Amino acid sequence: MFLTLCGRGRCLSSKLLTSVKATSRLGQKNLQTGCPLVAVNKAPHIRICGKHRANQKTRPVIQHICGFRTSQQNRAFHPIIWVLLKPTLKVFTVITSRVYRQWFKDLPGWKKLMYVLVYVSMVGIPLILMYHLYTSNQITPITNRKQFIILTPEQVLKVSEYEAEQHIEQYKDRTLLSSHILYQPLLRVAKRLLAANSDLPILKDLKWKLIIVDDPALNAFVLPTGHVFFTSAMLNLIENEDQLAVVFAHEMAHAVCSHSIEALSKSQFLDYCIIFFMTAIWTMIPSDGIAIITQYFMEKVMHYTFTLTFSRELEEEADVVGLEMAAKACFDVREGSVLWRNMMMVRDLTGAKGLEFTSTHPSNENRISTMEKLMAKAINIRDECKCPKLPEIDPRIRAKMIQKKVDNVVIARKAGQNLSLVPKVSSTGRIQQPQKV
Repeated sequence: MFLTLCGRGRCLSSKLLTSVKATSRLGQKNLQTGCPLVAVNKAPHIRICGKHRANQKTRPVIQHICGFRTSQQNRAFHPIIWVLLKPTLKVFTVITSRVYRQWFKDLPGWKKLMYVLVYVSMVGIPLILMYHLYTSNQITPITNRKQFIILTPEQVLKVSEYEAEQHIEQYKDRTLLSSHILYQPLLRVAKRLLAANSDLPILKDLKWKLIIVDDPALNAFVLPTGHVFFTSAMLNLIENEDQLAVVFAHEMAHAVCSHSIEALSKSQFLDYCIIFFMTAIWTMIPSDGIAIITQYFMEKVMHYTFTLTFSRELEEEADVVGLEMAAKACFDVREGSVLWRNMMMVRDLTGAKGLEFTSTHPSNENRISTMEKLMAKAINIRDECKCPKLPEIDPRIRAKMIQKKVDNVVIARKAGQNLSLVPKVSSTGRIQQPQKV
């Protein structure tokens, strides 16, 4: 397994790796450099144990190599082909359907029904059979969920390399130098996660590449090529390496479960379905205006009921798999719940709220609930792997106390109150009434 720093500038030297000052939080600032400092904690001994035992005995190799490296090119369609093909097919469908509209309108009632049944049997039924056929050809590791895969790995790799090039070009002026201090915790966390989960084949087959983008958005994502992108804002929000491990493992889980391949496959299949319905709409509906409205409504319904719902399901599965991967690496998995609570507090304070129904990700509340449901199993995995005992002070208690303070601020702000008159929460969890002037 390989790990590459994809920042601009010189490679990270071994001297720099050992000269980082120790602090307790990722977000703490160095007054001289203005860069966040990270804790240099000695990683616990990691073993692959019990049912999680690895097939590979060698530890991952961490390489500090500048520049971007992509996997070997394979013969597959270029992504631009499908990008151009989709609108072309839709335009062709509209034109041909409008040609047959008058012919269909003049048919007797029984012939209209006959042609509809023939069309459904010739196009609709094969689509249904294809979906069921390709749903059983692959299952995800750990969760053992059946996946719908119609694209080959070579095709997905081609699309992913194209997407990686686009992201690299987009962020080239904002990519942090490979010597930047924020890469330090990423390297340590990646090393532990790769070592503890080397029984998962894709982790040792991919050449992982770390990229940090100077961006105020709270975001992190992974591509099937192994490119892992973090924004500086996301890293500054994260309080410690346990929380970072939960995020990092979540992104790795997307690759482990081939979520990008599955998402592309379902997107392509959905385009086939849309074209199938478009043909019926533009043939059977006599008015172009009504046909346009109907098609728009149909695409919106499919987007919200299929695309976004499926995306949230993949995110939830990545949370499940990622938390187990973090547990095998002996991280404090309780910090996962704290992380999403912090994200929820940031949302509450900034007012950046939205409906889960219109989002590609589950709500922070639901992610906290998922983490809590999985916590007992994750802690049990840590015990099976003979990990160091968790600290007695549960970080979730501290997060809940902070949540109370944030709730008070939000309520006072909405009511137009003086924030100095809002009751405060002490470090012991007791409510302190404001002093009267």
